[in-house]
Amino acid sequence: MTTASSGLVEFIDMIERIFRLLAPALAVSVQLYYIHQTYCYLYLHQVYNYLYIISEKSSTTVALLFIIPLILLEFAATGLIDIRRHGYKKNVLFGLALRCLFFTVIGLAVFWYPVKARDSVNVFAALAWRWYEAVKIIWLASPIAGALWLLIIAALYIRLVVRKGLYRLTVTIIIPSTATISLFLLLYFYPASPLRRFHSAPPAGLENIFPSKDNIGLQNQPWLKETFFPHDLYVHPQDKWAAVSMGPTFSSEKYSQPKFLWIDLHRNSGSAAPGVGGYADDNKKFQAFDVGGSQVRRFDTQCPEKIYFSSWHKSALFEYIPGSSSLKRISLPEKAGGWPVRELFSVYHDCSSKKVYIANNVNPVLFVYDARRNRLDKTIAFAGAEGMWQTTHIFVVKPNPLRKSLLLSMYGKYSLIELDEKTFEIKNKIKTWDLRNGFFDIAVSPDGKYIYAPSAFRGIIFKFDAENFNVLKRIKAPPHCRTLKFSTDGQYFFAGSYLTGEVLVYDAATDKKILSFYVMPRIEAVFATAGYLYIIGNKGLFRISNDRLHSMQYRPNSK
Repeated sequence: MTTASSGLVEFIDMIERIFRLLAPALAVSVQLYYIHQTYCYLYLHQVYNYLYIISEKSSTTVALLFIIPLILLEFAATGLIDIRRHGYKKNVLFGLALRCLFFTVIGLAVFWYPVKARDSVNVFAALAWRWYEAVKIIWLASPIAGALWLLIIAALYIRLVVRKGLYRLTVTIIIPSTATISLFLLLYFYPASPLRRFHSAPPAGLENIFPSKDNIGLQNQPWLKETFFPHDLYVHPQDKWAAVSMGPTFSSEKYSQPKFLWIDLHRNSGSAAPGVGGYADDNKKFQAFDVGGSQVRRFDTQCPEKIYFSSWHKSALFEYIPGSSSLKRISLPEKAGGWPVRELFSVYHDCSSKKVYIANNVNPVLFVYDARRNRLDKTIAFAGAEGMWQTTHIFVVKPNPLRKSLLLSMYGKYSLIELDEKTFEIKNKIKTWDLRNGFFDIAVSPDGKYIYAPSAFRGIIFKFDAENFNVLKRIKAPPHCRTLKFSTDGQYFFAGSYLTGEVLVYDAATDKKILSFYVMPRIEAVFATAGYLYIIGNKGLFRISNDRLHSMQYRPNSK
């Protein structure tokens, strides 16, 4: 054999080894990319909607037809990878049948199921297109455990898939899926585990407000920090008290634990009698209420005299006078727009107009309650408006007082819409497809000119022109920041990362990050007063004084 022919053989052999190494991973990557892109196009561009208008049968047929390319991709992958290597053996054909069945089920779930869920209240249809972002943030949340899983998967891939040509679906899909589930459970139930990530110590001067070992629970048991699932936070402007919404996301409607807390920040001594559905702690006074449902999510107010909030799974608005031992329950419709009201997600209290705005998450509805006249003023059902489906989510409702408008953060056809606060007509909107993002929180600059929205999935804070929703800037941040607030003087804004446990401080004039520090895992909310910055997460409520922050000199951070 000549040197040239020998070199050619070696080259071909090298190409074959590279093919065996990369082809299985590439095949499944192409299939997953096809699933994601096709679903995004069909759902976010409302192709299903247009077809549905023609006939429900046509949209269902198209959904089923889009499964066929997925199966054809699997046939092609099997021919190039498995049959080429092993021939038409029974185990090869059996593996092909199993993979085709698997991708058929996936195709039904991703392409067909959203069509069937179109005229129903369904939490998953609008979120399915973000599956890959959810997987990404779960892996980013726990880099230590994630790295260990990657080593295991890589070892199995080399040994079983590359060398033996076996278990391609198991190693490339099933085991990574199992790893993702385990990483999610680690993040949600064991956020402080050393398996998750390395981090620096919290800064000196960070004060633990609640809970502590002296706080007593519902049946006189110690309040376990491991069971603290907060969601939102409001603090009296003069640091007299704090209000906290809470409850685990993944629990039943019968979950019996406090959903709302009022905490006396001055820690007055003396007893406070338990109220209806509540109880008090004599050592560090607080009131806690179980209002039913699994949790209370987002709430906001312009004034400290009254707080309004709602519970998941309960069609009711609750009015609370801070420091009192009881709540006022205000019934809301159990149906709106012909569909159930199931997840009241966000409440905003406008003190000037005495209006309370209540946003329902699944089945997009906005209730307007007149607190002055004690009556429900208006029910706005968004399903059908501007091409929105019943499956659209509303996550946050916030005001822009200078534009006399309401801002709604959504998951669905749109990421953000603006309503005239009097007519409730849509003044501005931006499509989810244009941003590839949704937002857990939004904040308006003190001058009303800009809207800041931290991405739910990416390491970006979007800055919009409030006049026309043009994106002015993409500000770098840790992934999955769930909260953003401005300082009382408007000079800074603060963001908290659910994944990394960091609080970030930005200069509002330049949008530059000038400080970051670790507090705790799963930060859900921050709140700024003239005296303190408050942070709430899985370990409880903490605060750090503004004087201490200034002593850290807001030094520019190069991270």
